[in-house]
Amino acid sequence: EIEELRKNGFDENASLKALRKTDGDITTAEKILSDEDDEIVSHFEENVRNLVKSGFDEDISRELLLLQHKRDLEKAGQFDGRAKNRLKKMGFSEEKIPSKNEIKKPQKDKNKPHLPKLDKSSVVFEGSAENFYDLVIQSPVPVLLDVYANWCGPCKQLTPILEDIAMKSNGAFRLVKLNSDENRALTSILKVEALPSVFALHEGAILDNFVGGLDADQMRGFMLNLMKRQPPSDDLPLRERQLSPKQRERMTFNLLQESGLTKIGMAKFRRISEKVDELLENTSGSEETIATIRLIRSLCFNAVVGLSKGAISKWDKINKDGKAFKSLLSGNENALKVLKIAGFREEKENFVVLSERNVAVLTLVQSRCDEALNNLKRHKNVRVVEQISTADDSNKNTTNTSHKTSNEKVDEPFVVPAEIKSQNDEEISVVLIDGEEFSVDSLTSVQDLFAFIQNDQNVVALSQIGRRNVISKKGDTSKTLLEMGVEDRSEFRT
Repeated sequence: EIEELRKNGFDENASLKALRKTDGDITTAEKILSDEDDEIVSHFEENVRNLVKSGFDEDISRELLLLQHKRDLEKAGQFDGRAKNRLKKMGFSEEKIPSKNEIKKPQKDKNKPHLPKLDKSSVVFEGSAENFYDLVIQSPVPVLLDVYANWCGPCKQLTPILEDIAMKSNGAFRLVKLNSDENRALTSILKVEALPSVFALHEGAILDNFVGGLDADQMRGFMLNLMKRQPPSDDLPLRERQLSPKQRERMTFNLLQESGLTKIGMAKFRRISEKVDELLENTSGSEETIATIRLIRSLCFNAVVGLSKGAISKWDKINKDGKAFKSLLSGNENALKVLKIAGFREEKENFVVLSERNVAVLTLVQSRCDEALNNLKRHKNVRVVEQISTADDSNKNTTNTSHKTSNEKVDEPFVVPAEIKSQNDEEISVVLIDGEEFSVDSLTSVQDLFAFIQNDQNVVALSQIGRRNVISKKGDTSKTLLEMGVEDRSEFRT
């Protein structure tokens, strides 16, 4: 079977893995390998189109991307026979590698209208806490963030180079310069410890970073990834002081939260909180109401995770034809108003779209939903106590068993047992009793998931004892997050 797959152009190691997955079924194994190659080729073509849209020549963009793909494979030790065959199918040839002169001066299409030279002020900006949300988070193009200081010698050498690249890109990306001495809060979130520090961002998500400088090949790869709007391959080893995917996600969340709060201001933040509370209070304590609030909370939570990961497209819309929308949201005026406050405002075809992507507002709505659920439970429990007291007064012979049965019946909807599964050193999955699984990659998300789970009966609880963050379960020994395999607790908030 391996020889047959090799004849069809697949590498021996890849063929062996595919055969193991399919228990030796060569037809299915070949389909798996072909689908993997097709996905890589499709992603490559999408990157070519992005570069062409940014104003680069198509042929040169294609060859440069193929060359970068080849170098990435070589650095990762994955430039095997299968990779070589795939590159050939994609049209790669050493003879086609464009010269430096061709890259600087791509062929011009005479039929295309002449683009006027951009003014420096339209591609190079001075950032601050006040304009960071508009310049960086809401930027329609990728952003190169240059953190510098006036006293920094290397910064004075690097910044003019970055400005020159930005000018020559013809608006394909923008350069935002951030003075570290004047923007301590932002540089603290970015964990800037040395200068210059440069970050690549798209839609507010951090894609990559470097500190100091890069060699020519590294800089070329860094800029190509920025233009492609994607992070570096996970297979490549990290450079010195380069952020890992987990670190980028946590940092992105904090950056989005801080800049979003600065954008709306504390006064508006409080007004939003009061308005959401008012809308959620004007609801009954029915099972449908509880399900609706939990749905709103989940939509906000998923949007925050998507924005932090730089993958919001999966969570930025609600299908109006979906079962959840029809059964819980359609016609529910208060629920739709809360969603509108969260940012789900624009309607396109059969979808409600997250058009305002402010993480500070999304997390606020999420937290108010948690509080509303807690209040509903407390009110329900008060009614249970009153019912039991009335029963005791009218019939003192009522058994404890009947009290217990009544109590269990009312409390059941609010009891959410959960199972913690630590899959590796950083990822924790939480499986709720209805079988829905949540995979979270940041400690803030862990806190968010447990916010609505109450500390009673046999339910997992999240708490802080002194400076130790503790996850515990009744009857079990409490474990710190560190003992559970979560090492970085710096971003955890009580």
